[in-house]
Amino acid sequence: MQNSIQHITLVGMGDHIDSMLPIGRELLKEFMCFSGGKRHYELLKPILPKDHKWIEISGKMEDLVDQYKSTEETVLIFTSGDPFFFGFGNTLKRLMPEAKLDIIPWFSSIQRLCHKAQVNASALKQVTLHGRSWKGLDAAILNNESTIGILTDEKHAPNHIAERLIDFGYTNYELIVGEHLDGEEEKVLKVTLEEATNLKFATLNAVILRKTFERKQRMSFSDDFYVTLENRPGMITKRPFRSLAIQALELSTKLRFWDVGACTASVAIESKRMFPYLEVTAFEIREECEGIIMENLKNTSTPGVQVEIGDFFVKELEGDRPDAVFIGGHGKRLDEMIRRIDHYLEPKGRLVMNTVSEQSKEIFIKTTNELGYQLDEPLCVNINEYNAINLLAATK
Repeated sequence: MQNSIQHITLVGMGDHIDSMLPIGRELLKEFMCFSGGKRHYELLKPILPKDHKWIEISGKMEDLVDQYKSTEETVLIFTSGDPFFFGFGNTLKRLMPEAKLDIIPWFSSIQRLCHKAQVNASALKQVTLHGRSWKGLDAAILNNESTIGILTDEKHAPNHIAERLIDFGYTNYELIVGEHLDGEEEKVLKVTLEEATNLKFATLNAVILRKTFERKQRMSFSDDFYVTLENRPGMITKRPFRSLAIQALELSTKLRFWDVGACTASVAIESKRMFPYLEVTAFEIREECEGIIMENLKNTSTPGVQVEIGDFFVKELEGDRPDAVFIGGHGKRLDEMIRRIDHYLEPKGRLVMNTVSEQSKEIFIKTTNELGYQLDEPLCVNINEYNAINLLAATK
């Protein structure tokens, strides 16, 4: 029997049966079917009705929602902390937009850690690494946030967070770690990054990164700051032309950027530094460039750039499509490269390249016209001792 759920109550709680609002505990008397994570069940089982039914929140969320809809009883759902702080409430709103949700929240673990460590919560940039990539943290440190609250998981434990910050040169933070907050095994400790790398932490924890001193955040670097190919120091998009290309890409309105033929990845690096929430991928065919790119990423303190080494023309290009692409190199196959990029580039996406060659300029104009792109007026730029460069840009 299908029971189309229209009314759902979510109760937020901490790591103890008393860490929830009294009304949440009172509701236990009115239900026989409950749902939550494994940890919630361990905490609540002693006070649940004798013949209760429990639906564990795990696995594929679409299957879980189908389970809710197929049960005949009304379900009372327990979540950690605030259901709408990176929580299960957001999942239900996405998968069951027709349902009316009643929310009985508790403090999020980040809020409780702020209370216990007496940290100014209004200054906090909050991110989650729980079941996600490093993207949120990378963007926060690139944005030079003074205080960062982090939801963790085993892959992004406090010691791994400390290692990543040290690896990319962000040694101007300390960690405040809260374990089992509001539970019987609660522990709050403040440690340096170095200290954190040598410690093991409980699985259930939250982290606050707090800046201890200011460090210079540079958006651009001189050409000689970058490691380049041995005996080929000129194989880099020069600093003034990087700046013009990044401006032409209009990245402030974009989500995903590809730097194709990246070589040193200077364009990818400076794009990521200027727009920390941009998803940036650097493609390069030369295997020897992988080490060069990684060294440049660390030397410039730029985490979060995905590096793809191999032939762009045959590489499996999965995942989200870009809405901006810079062509740094094309191996004399420019027409073919533009057409391959066009297959993935989102509508209204921007395609930009710099070239000295008149032949490359003509191919770019001809191919983008054939594909129906709107071409910007080509710009010839001559700066100091550099060769004149044609800045070419087009919108799909």
